[in-house]
Amino acid sequence: MSKVAIDTNILLYSLDNNDVKKQEIALNLINVKPYINTQNVSEFSNVCLRR
Repeated sequence: MSKVAIDTNILLYSLDNNDVKKQEIALNLINVKPYINTQNVSEFSNVCLRR
């Protein structure tokens, strides 16, 4: 079973209510249980804390 890695932007798009199409695609990608590395978590946290 191969894992899918995603970019930090996908995590951010999943929270973006301004672009429903991007949000839907992002949520579908996250539902396949992708590989999320520590850099993704760090970048995601940084962006969320700045907003």
